[in-house]
Amino acid sequence: MEFESIGRQNGLFGHAERTYVYDNRGRVAERHMRMGPIRADLMWTLNDRGDMIELTRQESGFLHELGGQPELQLKCRYSYEYDQHGNWMSRSETWEVGGNTTTRAQVRRLTYHE
Repeated sequence: MEFESIGRQNGLFGHAERTYVYDNRGRVAERHMRMGPIRADLMWTLNDRGDMIELTRQESGFLHELGGQPELQLKCRYSYEYDQHGNWMSRSETWEVGGNTTTRAQVRRLTYHE
């Protein structure tokens, strides 16, 4: 079957909806998207500095005929090291997907001109 035909049969080209949830500081904390049977939810937590410390992504309803998985959840935790100016100098990301864990580190060098 071709993509358009499958999409019409399953309501993929119908109404799409996107909603947001804010934390107690007025920052976006969740994004929920719906289109027919497809759901894609992002939820994140920020630290006091505004840096993301946790991200969860849940998806469901993607059609198997289109190469999708019935349900998928990704989770990432972040940790930071900051310099004396309050900027992060290194960030570690630990991803959990389907029982597998991957860690990645990022280092950045900032130069301050005073």
